[in-house]
Amino acid sequence: MLEELYLKNIVIFDEAVMAFSGGLNVISGETGAGKSLVAAAIGLALGARANAELLRSGEDTANVSAVFSPLQSVARDLLTSEIGVDPSADEGLIFERRLSRSKASRMLVAGKPVTTASANILADALLDIAAQNEHTKLVEPGYQRELLDRYGVVDTVEYSKIYSKASQILKRINSSNTDIGKHKLELERNEYKLSKIAAFNPDPEHDSNIEDKIEMISEAENIREIAEEAADFIYEGDDAVIGKLSQILRSARKYEDISPTIANANEVLDSACSLLEDAARAYRGASDGSDYSASELDNLIDRAEEMKGLVRLLECGGGEGNLLELILVEKQVLEKRLEELSLWEVSTEELEMELAELAPELIKQAAKITASRRKAGKKLAQVISKELKNLGMEDADFSVDISSLVKKDATVKEILTNSTSHGFEEINFMITPNVGEAPSSIAETASGGEASRAMLAIKSALASVHAPDTLLFDEIDTGVGGRLGDVLGRKLYELSRDRQVIVITHLPQIAAYADNHLQVSKATKSGRTVAKVKALTLDERVEEIAQMINGKAATDTTKEQAREMLAQKHN
Repeated sequence: MLEELYLKNIVIFDEAVMAFSGGLNVISGETGAGKSLVAAAIGLALGARANAELLRSGEDTANVSAVFSPLQSVARDLLTSEIGVDPSADEGLIFERRLSRSKASRMLVAGKPVTTASANILADALLDIAAQNEHTKLVEPGYQRELLDRYGVVDTVEYSKIYSKASQILKRINSSNTDIGKHKLELERNEYKLSKIAAFNPDPEHDSNIEDKIEMISEAENIREIAEEAADFIYEGDDAVIGKLSQILRSARKYEDISPTIANANEVLDSACSLLEDAARAYRGASDGSDYSASELDNLIDRAEEMKGLVRLLECGGGEGNLLELILVEKQVLEKRLEELSLWEVSTEELEMELAELAPELIKQAAKITASRRKAGKKLAQVISKELKNLGMEDADFSVDISSLVKKDATVKEILTNSTSHGFEEINFMITPNVGEAPSSIAETASGGEASRAMLAIKSALASVHAPDTLLFDEIDTGVGGRLGDVLGRKLYELSRDRQVIVITHLPQIAAYADNHLQVSKATKSGRTVAKVKALTLDERVEEIAQMINGKAATDTTKEQAREMLAQKHN
């Protein structure tokens, strides 16, 4: 989840830190105080497009940082693949964006410079924004297809296998003589490399960490000497430390009853003697285990040189890293590639026949996927349409458009050209805002509160399969009154029970459901407008919600109404 947001020199924020919690986080404040700048700043930190207008007037640089923790497995895997960082499960992750009037903006993740594209890929696994003019992953047809498949438990594994195989065959059929010659040459090279690996016969038991073993054997005599010296000094020698300490301990024992200090010291010394005995035994074991022959060392050196030569031949990993791991990983890569290249030894006629044989099963599996998607789409449409009505969009309707990419009588080659590894169709989530209007994709839905409420309905229905741990809503309450505000607040609160939700709102009914309430306000400092953020206490929340009720200073009446709103969250 998003734990902290830091802003420096962003529009009217000179410097601000916002701490977020799990559950429902609400950001409120008077109009123009900078509430929506928070959503823009979060997007900026995660890789959204930057422009100089965001820099505070008179400043040349600005900075936004977002801290996420803990990270789920999906985010950790992406962090490793996209950024090259291998974090632990409880390690936080910092996104940082540095802006300048004179230079291009810089994007850093975990302290490493990255492209905004890489940052976006990682950010999509962490947070989803539903705000006016903000990108949300949910508008992408590819992600909609993925969500529908998860929702309906649509199995595409068998189809994908057949599609992949058929696509490789088609690629081979459509290849030129030049391509055939090039791939056959690659096939011969890979076979040669695999034969060299087979001749070397990697043995994980004996070949792992071979250079460490060589170093240890090379230093065996020194290890034996220092270990024996240590064992003698501590325990075994005529003048051993343990013997002297034991004498002191025996002499001091008789004073334990009359001196608590001596008794405590004896207890500490007794423990120290036990630890020293353990150390002496460990040193003796190190001495006994360092007995190697010169021939063992020679054999290991020869084996290591052979491994280095094989790594150079294989041209893998740049020659850096664990030699055995480099060889074993390259072996897997070569074997997989060899399987793909085997097609290039087969005649075009044979491949045409094999492709024709695959076509019926490909079509059969695709039909199963289509049927499953249509069933899941109908069920999802009913659930989301109901959610939309509950959120005040009484006339709105939701549907899942499943458009075939493949013509009815298409040949197998046409099928492969027009379809994808996920099936024969494209998925689009569609919304009809009002009766009599044509459906439109959610990306084209009217901006502002209507779009945000549509997103809330979709995210609520797909909560179990929509991946991001943090959801951000801005302008969700545009054009919404008190009665519907309470409905929205309750829905956001329910959604936040198993994930973090951040809402920027002007409605007291929504603010009352917050687990963590942040107030954005502005003041004049040294002749300039400055925005600041404050986490509100319970009494301060009563004051803030009371002011939100009528847009004026709190009164006894509005304070009582605020207390009633805060109490209803638990009803």
